[in-house]
Amino acid sequence: IEDSKQLTRVYNFETEKYHTYFADGIYVHNDKGGDSRPRSAFVDTAYWNGLFETGSNGIGEVRFTLPDNLTTWVALGKTITKNTQVGEGENEFVVSKDLFARPNLPLFVRVGDEMELPVNIQNTTANPLRAKILLKSTGAKILSESVREVDVPAQESAVTLYKLGIDDAKNLKLEFSVSQVGGKLVDNLVHTIPVYPALTRHTTIVTGVSPSPASLALDT
Repeated sequence: IEDSKQLTRVYNFETEKYHTYFADGIYVHNDKGGDSRPRSAFVDTAYWNGLFETGSNGIGEVRFTLPDNLTTWVALGKTITKNTQVGEGENEFVVSKDLFARPNLPLFVRVGDEMELPVNIQNTTANPLRAKILLKSTGAKILSESVREVDVPAQESAVTLYKLGIDDAKNLKLEFSVSQVGGKLVDNLVHTIPVYPALTRHTTIVTGVSPSPASLALDT
């Protein structure tokens, strides 16, 4: 997010209602409330327990903290008794928010790449809304406007496109913030992507038989 070390006059905001807002083009975050903690823990497996013992009635309970993925999770359990009777059960549950961002990210980027990054803004409420999106990048230059607004219909999504130029860095850190204009819905998320050098890997294979130790000079 942006730091400002100078006095900035801010008009007409309510800290009880707006926890993430813009003041004269500066993104401001108020830690005193709201579900605005950045989502950054994204994993494929939320919980795994290879050995869990139930009570004598076959009922047991596990507790775990879900990661930050907004998705449909599948819970699968397999059981076996002392008499080698087996069984299994499966259920699904959905983790979502009223307003959230879903960027379409690559697995990696290379130094010097110029890329277009689509970001889906999802509105799961029953009413249309206007959303303000802010992107901050470490490891890349943002070649388009970093702040923009989009209209999102009810129960639908809208797509906004960012252009990035990848710097000479080890990682690309992207920080997204989406907030409802005139409302309190907000979603913040952070993704880190590896940055690889702009090099082409070559493999040289030399075969043969030598009756005595030999050395070979290879071009590098």
